[in-house]
Amino acid sequence: MKNLVFGMIAVAAAFGGAAYIFMGDDLLEDSSAAATETSEGDTSSTSASTETSPEDERPKPSEQGPWPKAIFDETEYSFGSMQVGTEKEHEFIIRNEGDAELKLQAGQPTCKCTAFELSDTVVGPGDQTKLLVRWIGKFKDQNFSHGGPVYTNDPANPEIRFSVGGLVDAAVDLLPEETWHMGGMSGETSLKTDGYIISRVFEDLKVDNIECDSPFIQTTVEKISSDELTEFKAVAGFKVLVTATSDLPPGLLETKLRFKLNRVEELVSVDLRASKPGPIRLLPMPGVTFSEASNGLMMGQFPASEGQKVSLLMLVNAEGMTEDLQLKTVDCNPSFASVSMEPMGSGSGETKRYKLTLEIPPGIPRTNRDASNPGRINIETNHPSGQSLQIRFAFKAFWSECHVTPPRREPAIWVDFG
Repeated sequence: MKNLVFGMIAVAAAFGGAAYIFMGDDLLEDSSAAATETSEGDTSSTSASTETSPEDERPKPSEQGPWPKAIFDETEYSFGSMQVGTEKEHEFIIRNEGDAELKLQAGQPTCKCTAFELSDTVVGPGDQTKLLVRWIGKFKDQNFSHGGPVYTNDPANPEIRFSVGGLVDAAVDLLPEETWHMGGMSGETSLKTDGYIISRVFEDLKVDNIECDSPFIQTTVEKISSDELTEFKAVAGFKVLVTATSDLPPGLLETKLRFKLNRVEELVSVDLRASKPGPIRLLPMPGVTFSEASNGLMMGQFPASEGQKVSLLMLVNAEGMTEDLQLKTVDCNPSFASVSMEPMGSGSGETKRYKLTLEIPPGIPRTNRDASNPGRINIETNHPSGQSLQIRFAFKAFWSECHVTPPRREPAIWVDFG
């Protein structure tokens, strides 16, 4: 039975592995994995909303008067907006304008994130009590609405439903969310792009400072217009103008912008990418999937016992070079990956051709490098331009514990929208 289970795992690894897709210049897994993200703490549509107090435990009106009379000014409260992970509360007032004691019992709220607390469960004629509702905005929710019943012995209002609602959102949002793409620089002109910092929670949001590790990146900040606030459904927002200066070195620049905001304790960051054509180009060899725009390489899925090799064509403008191209330093992550280079002869004019091979050796552990954690290679050469090479690569090495070698799968196809 144990071998059977391991055999099933091997088949699943061979045929059920997630396919990789290259979108723009991001490595993404099959969308079925992302579809599992849900607001799992929200039970408003589950059995929690139907859990009520048993009928025989609820307050019951007397068959003959006198009777109480439950009066309330509101049963719904809109809190506007709140930050994810924070807690709020609101008091509802319940008065008794009848001729007998008003008996109250709080029912089951529609979500575990909401709690009811009655100050008094018995209210005399002419008196009042408070229903305190506390709630936590656990997840982003454009239409948060939760509450529950309060049962009474008022024959006119045996059940009163109270609810709170509004917008639950992150303190700030960056647009685009994960990466700001500046594109490729043409000639000696600077490269520009912009992004947004918005808040649907804090009207007094301010950008105190912007940090960037690259000396070739400059930023300025300006408030967005009221029309843009309306478009983003935000209460505060800023446009960040980003410039890559003309002295940007050739190759791909990957850095981060880090924002210090008055309403957020930790720095908020976004990836920034820009590129500048250089004398060294990387192109895919036949059968290899590679994006020159982002230096993203797909190595596919393969048995860990066999390893994998993928080669790229390197075109080098050798004008001004007195020696052959050499790899001065190669930094690979994961460390078991390796890179080798061999000449392929001269091209037209001053162009020389090389084959750059990336190898994953046989015998590695089961490894999955995808969009959230791609492999990375940084290469420094002896080219007089000083151009460095950065390659991101994705692969999945699977292994069968019962030593049944699954069939090799061909690399999945990337779709490049960039």
